[in-house]
Amino acid sequence: LTVLKMLDVSFNAISCLPNEIGSLTSLI
Repeated sequence: LTVLKMLDVSFNAISCLPNEIGSLTSLI
């Protein structure tokens, strides 16, 4: 259960990366 939770959290972080990069590049 804890392993699945960690995988879910890491997957959410990876899925949020493109949005963060997009917002940073839009500011430049």
